[in-house]
Amino acid sequence: MIKKLICRPEKRLTAQEALEHKWFKKALKEDKKKKKINFSNDRMQHMMNFNKATKLQQVALTAISVQASPEDIKELKELFKSLDVNGDGSLSLEELQKGLRDKENGDKMLEVLKAADTDGSGEINYTEFLAATIDANIFMREDYLRTAFNMFDKDGSGKIDNEEVINLLQGEDLGNFVSKDAIGAAMKEIDQNGDGEIDFEEFMEMMQKATAMDDKMH
Repeated sequence: MIKKLICRPEKRLTAQEALEHKWFKKALKEDKKKKKINFSNDRMQHMMNFNKATKLQQVALTAISVQASPEDIKELKELFKSLDVNGDGSLSLEELQKGLRDKENGDKMLEVLKAADTDGSGEINYTEFLAATIDANIFMREDYLRTAFNMFDKDGSGKIDNEEVINLLQGEDLGNFVSKDAIGAAMKEIDQNGDGEIDFEEFMEMMQKATAMDDKMH
């Protein structure tokens, strides 16, 4: 095949002819065998629990997944690529059904898709996928939690107040999808000492509740 690609132009293979060459077909076949999809039940449960998490938890998980080191999310990246059949950077319901057809039915697939589709696009983009499937032993690392906390703590006071949460959740990046009443209720649930603000310790406890949902399922 190489000889037919480095010869004179009039004798050279076209791109299509090269792709149809037996060597290419064999390589693609072997590559497909290596990329066996391993979407465990735990991963699916992570996605389901992500939908049950508070918006604050979801945003924190998103922030952590974006800044996680490549080594920490290597497995998830490969899983996403194996599911993303058309390579457009998003997972559709059809792609999820194909990837998981031996384990779940169509209704379950739709539920999983909705669980991770935080922007309501009808598809799961790469960031949403990472946030919804990242392991607790990664997102509970203190350095990752600290970075996520600092994203909320805009004024650098060391505490998160209502206005900072409202500005983040209702900003241009995330869309106006959470009411002030809902934010206030979430703040009260997290604010253990009742001072109207969330410190880092309270923030960590909030994230630990996200891991507790997984524990209850096992």
